[in-house]
Amino acid sequence: MVSSLLVLLSLVSLQLISSFTIPVNIVHISDVHGWVNAHPHEPELDADFGDFTSLIEHLKNASHALGQEFFLFDTGDILEGTGYSDASPIRGQYLLPIVQSVYNYDGLTMGNHDMEYPEVVDLFMDTFIPYWNEDPTQPPRYITDNQYYKPTDEPLGATYSFFTTKYGVNVLVLGWLYNFTSNSDNTKVMSVDESLEQPYIQEALSIPDIHMVVTISHIDTSDTEMYDIYQKIRKQLPTTPIVLLAGHRHITSFKQYDSNAFTIESGRYFEKLGIISFNLETSNPSMSNLQYKWIDCTLQNFYDLTGTDASNFLTPAGLHTKALIDNTTEILGLDIIYGCSPIFYDQHGSISEEDSLYNLYVDYVVPMVVFNNSLANTQYFVTNTNTLRYNLYQGPVNRNDIYTISPFNDTYYYYPDMLGADLSALISKLGFYHTYLVINTAAYYDVVCAEYDTQAINKQLAAIGVSYEYELYPTFVNSTGALQVYIEEYMPCSASCPC
Repeated sequence: MVSSLLVLLSLVSLQLISSFTIPVNIVHISDVHGWVNAHPHEPELDADFGDFTSLIEHLKNASHALGQEFFLFDTGDILEGTGYSDASPIRGQYLLPIVQSVYNYDGLTMGNHDMEYPEVVDLFMDTFIPYWNEDPTQPPRYITDNQYYKPTDEPLGATYSFFTTKYGVNVLVLGWLYNFTSNSDNTKVMSVDESLEQPYIQEALSIPDIHMVVTISHIDTSDTEMYDIYQKIRKQLPTTPIVLLAGHRHITSFKQYDSNAFTIESGRYFEKLGIISFNLETSNPSMSNLQYKWIDCTLQNFYDLTGTDASNFLTPAGLHTKALIDNTTEILGLDIIYGCSPIFYDQHGSISEEDSLYNLYVDYVVPMVVFNNSLANTQYFVTNTNTLRYNLYQGPVNRNDIYTISPFNDTYYYYPDMLGADLSALISKLGFYHTYLVINTAAYYDVVCAEYDTQAINKQLAAIGVSYEYELYPTFVNSTGALQVYIEEYMPCSASCPC
């Protein structure tokens, strides 16, 4: 049974080559963004986080039964993307316990979406980070090398973790966030380059007999910051294997730096998992027979990996995770239906097409729900091209669907009395979606946007040599509420679109 499990693991059938070589298996997940309840509109992606909990238990047990190493790492952005993370009074209030129930993580770090709001960071500091870092039976598992908590002027998590596995492998874990500047006001993000010169990095890299370094970073594989991290470690440890796990860009990507170092990113939204395997030589640390792939998060894939089926796959811990998900659905009313979409609206479709989600948002939702037409000027809307995070599917639309599309609850602001000539120059530089109308260069406009976009707008206004002040826009909705109101008022359930 054990040998057949290993074949099904797809983690490469590796045998102990000598007493100093051991197979290493790693599962990598990133940018979950609250997607713990599978993908109801994509039935092929039918695994949820309860299934994930069970999967990891099976894989870890099977690996250990064969004398192999097994690790699970998360590279950040747990929050902002569904109602499970964002419909609660404090973002993450119900999601974080769900993530904690997947108790087999060997390392996690914080993404930019996890540290944008003071109350969320406080929640992490009060509950989530202590759960991973204050268990006396475990090494610290929540690692942040360049993110600081201002009230204490200390790193949010541990700066590194060094531990020896049951098989005698010495592992050093480090973790970073890219050079993020929109962090909450109770945090500080040190540049990656500056953090690499901190004493704790030198202390970590000076630990004797490191067999393998794992970095869990919310940084793109192609970012120079990732390469800077690699170079710093490689300078200190010339041949030691380095596994640089990446995140942030929502893609699958792999890059090999040298024969003993690589970086990999493993998608988004619990759509995929990264599966990595190699042989680790410990006497003179090196890696060989490196293999990697990404699998879709489907129940069938999980069954195939573990040699199980529906009758024996779910573990008690997995059932507990599912119960937490179900409880959150009920408490937050995430299955409440608001209306019915008559067609499928594509997040990535051309804005000129009728089935474009951005066309719906810019030309219908904002003008019909957000605009305050009591103002004297023509109202004009601009929005960045990552505002909407998921498709609107044909059929009933529930509360969670609203949050998967527009999770941010952004407040609307506006630049009153902007001269048309300046608006035209701004639009030409901004690269945003915007209201489709011919701008009269001599007229004045009220330019409406979400608060998040004001930074980019101010930068481009300065580039064209003009200055305008923005202020709170007089409307009764935020970005998430606007979509909900539109669905309720303009897409009701009906005989032609039943709920």
